[in-house]
Amino acid sequence: MLYAEAEEAAKAEDWLQAKTKYEEAYHLVPNKHGLAYKVANAAVEVGDCEKARVFFEHYLIDGELERHEAQLHSALAKHRALECT
Repeated sequence: MLYAEAEEAAKAEDWLQAKTKYEEAYHLVPNKHGLAYKVANAAVEVGDCEKARVFFEHYLIDGELERHEAQLHSALAKHRALECT
């Protein structure tokens, strides 16, 4: 339910709501690494650099390279591009 609400918010570009819902879903199912990626991307959209950094790191550490190679490379590039103050 939370994931579906997050996806709807993301489609509507309501990134704050999407970030909140993705994060709530992640905390319920922390082994779903794709949720960490979605939290991080939504955090980038709302300018929450620290949260984006943390969740990209979760994804990069725990993600499965064989299954999600392109997404892992994307996450790494986005993580490297973050300029947290």
